Amino acid sequence: MLKIGHRGAKGHAPENTIASFQKAFDLGCHAIEFDVQLCQSGEVVVIHDYTINRTTTATGFVKNIPFVELQQYNIPTLEQVLDFVDNRFMVNIELKSNDCVEKVIKIVHFYISTKKWTSDNFLISSFNWPDLMVVSASMPKIKTAVLTEKSFANALHFAKKINAFAVHAHHALITPQAIYQAHQSDIKICAFTVNDPEIIMQLKQLSIDGIISDFPDRI
Repeated sequence: MLKIGHRGAKGHAPENTIASFQKAFDLGCHAIEFDVQLCQSGEVVVIHDYTINRTTTATGFVKNIPFVELQQYNIPTLEQVLDFVDNRFMVNIELKSNDCVEKVIKIVHFYISTKKWTSDNFLISSFNWPDLMVVSASMPKIKTAVLTEKSFANALHFAKKINAFAVHAHHALITPQAIYQAHQSDIKICAFTVNDPEIIMQLKQLSIDGIISDFPDRI
């Protein structure tokens, strides 16, 4: 079962920062999950919200701020995170905006072709399913995960369509039947974002394939 740190180890360190990713690594995570989008100057930056209001002392939309300013607030680029990880464990890149898809694909290809990364250590997920179709068509060897917090059945149907590696579903959607259906189609199923130790235990008893948590030490 995959132990996946949500935005690094969000419960222990500022989310989507190198410090958070280091903490996840220290806690024995098999993978880290983080979010990417484009900033004003064109870099793919690692931040969840569309604004910097919640996670920094400043305000403004990420798409309107150049990276030279964002880096002052401890916001890394995708390349900086990949250089830190250095192919030691899996990265789950969540696409937050469809304008970053092509650049993410180029970066992933670059790291596989020149930095000796393996395709197995990349997983790309999104709630915007057409973006995953683009990834799957461009780089079929890269694992994709269909995100859903509404309908597991619809997500599984789409996952089959694009030959996805996994469905990442809100933990409330996960049942023994859902796990059985996914496994029948040779598709993994992971739960997000699970912080309650009791729910974590229940999911592990169901033989789930992975759990995404702010507190990966609880898994």
